Amino acid sequence: MNVPLSRVPAVLRRENITAAEYVSIARANRWPLSGELLPDLLPGEIEQARLLWLLPKDDRVISLRARPFRNGALWRAVDDAGNDYRVRGEYTSWVASDVIFLARKLDAIESDSLPFPLGALSACWEAASRLGYAKQAVRDSIVVRSITHGRALRDEVDEEFEFFWNGAPYLPRTGDGEVIQ
Repeated sequence: MNVPLSRVPAVLRRENITAAEYVSIARANRWPLSGELLPDLLPGEIEQARLLWLLPKDDRVISLRARPFRNGALWRAVDDAGNDYRVRGEYTSWVASDVIFLARKLDAIESDSLPFPLGALSACWEAASRLGYAKQAVRDSIVVRSITHGRALRDEVDEEFEFFWNGAPYLPRTGDGEVIQ
């Protein structure tokens, strides 16, 4: 895409730009974030999946990573804004080939920066529910891609979503997806 230099914000023409400045400009211009500001991998670490939140005023890219440790893996999550995350079950046996496990591990990501004290998937879906989104729009507020498998985890995340939608801890729902206010 060709854009005249005069239309590029001055802060983007600087040699160094902070992550906070970039995120602020991206949100103001409604540019999707895609992980270009994620921290570097640790030695031996492999990015397993990338979770994109697509919520107004709270879009983020969360990277789920694992590195070999003894006979298993140590898991951690990072994002492009420098938030602190915890991964429930930080040490597990190595199951890189199990995409169902990987989808469940995404909801084991916790952080005080999330809008609700839930895992990363459920917290985003809860936030979208509270914005009044219909069921499919709530589901579509997250996109997950498995880096190691080179594909979206749509079916696996849909299974987690159905569990969330039918048993979410915060909002009672009617039978056809309406939120009871």
